Amino acid sequence: MAQRERRGFERIEYGHDSGERPVFLSGGGAYEVADCAERGLRYVPPSDRLPAIGSEVRGTVRFPDGPEVPVEGVVVRAGGDGVAVNFTQLWIDKEVIERERRRLRGPGHFAR
Repeated sequence: MAQRERRGFERIEYGHDSGERPVFLSGGGAYEVADCAERGLRYVPPSDRLPAIGSEVRGTVRFPDGPEVPVEGVVVRAGGDGVAVNFTQLWIDKEVIERERRRLRGPGHFAR
């Protein structure tokens, strides 16, 4: 589910169950998040609406357990596997990522 990135930020990858995925709200649309970390995310847009690489993105990530986090970044990749955004100004706090990781592990699991 989560893996250690060489960048030093914990990335959370979500399964295909849309009930557990956060939603990225941006430009009037709502998109499922495929994975996220403190400094970036990958979301799934309609295939006919891929943003240009280098374009600025602003929005809010709505996590299933309630937190809504404003984010701002730049599109670094857009293709069949989704749109990857590196956050530049506003990003997700480490505490939110840790809480999300615990939520996905479920009760009875403890982080090391």
